[in-house]
Amino acid sequence: MKVVKLITILVAVTFCLFTLNLKALAVSSDPSPNPTKVDSFELFWPIVAGKVQGDSMYRLKIFKENMRGYLILSSLKKAEYLTFISSKRLVEFEELALSRKNFENATKTLEVYRSTQKKIFSYLDKAKSEGVMITNTQSIIEDTLNRQLTLLNYILLGVDNSQKTGVEGAISFINSELEKF
Repeated sequence: MKVVKLITILVAVTFCLFTLNLKALAVSSDPSPNPTKVDSFELFWPIVAGKVQGDSMYRLKIFKENMRGYLILSSLKKAEYLTFISSKRLVEFEELALSRKNFENATKTLEVYRSTQKKIFSYLDKAKSEGVMITNTQSIIEDTLNRQLTLLNYILLGVDNSQKTGVEGAISFINSELEKF
């Protein structure tokens, strides 16, 4: 009986101590909108930055990706694979530009991202000319490009002024290609 009373008292005291620290959040009267944080991991799961331009093992990573790309023979599958690779480059750019503030390597990564984007659409055009049905892959690519636009718009808000023109160029290129879909 004493044990039950002791446990009841401990639970009541613990409950009272921990609930005293809870406070209601004050409502902000500031009407200025704050951009919500965009999580690239949630947008492009399971892609993470990993090794980025300037890291010691980055060349090995690129070599592996290039070898995998050479083994893909279909133009349509190459376009799909390059869409995946472009998402990787974009996440790497976000890491370099926003987290590490390494603008030199961020610029190089953004250039690789933009050239990969151009290759995607050239392979899609090649697949169309070969008479391949591209509607399923085209919808996958369109969805990925829309997610990339979401991340690019978020990056544009926090990136250094030296990077803004490159990001704006990438946004306008994707928008122009999405209009063709």
